Amino acid sequence: MMLFEIISGKRNFIDFEEDATMGYFPSWAAKQISDDNIIGLLDESLQGLDYDTDELKRVCRIACWCVQDSEIQRPTMSQVVKILEGVLEVNVPPMPRGLEHLMQEKMQSINYHSSVSDNEILDE
Repeated sequence: MMLFEIISGKRNFIDFEEDATMGYFPSWAAKQISDDNIIGLLDESLQGLDYDTDELKRVCRIACWCVQDSEIQRPTMSQVVKILEGVLEVNVPPMPRGLEHLMQEKMQSINYHSSVSDNEILDE
């Protein structure tokens, strides 16, 4: 999660009432990587500056591998270091199922609460 926060400049918390379009942050970040929209994940204050695109891809991909549901799918710290140093290559990771599920539950909850009026909740 920390790599996602460093790259995006966003915390692992989003007020869904304020920005429901983004959804659950870790899922949103993983989707950006899966969709090869790594620039969309980059902190807005860094956009337009000179940065190494390959290095950014490498860091984003390793961040996504580190949040995989299954522990055996996650890289070891020595692998992470080698990947960050550019010694090992890293493939595009799959979207973590647990994050996808959490995002769907949160969005359903938001949709439910926004569609229920006070009159439906209160007996008036």
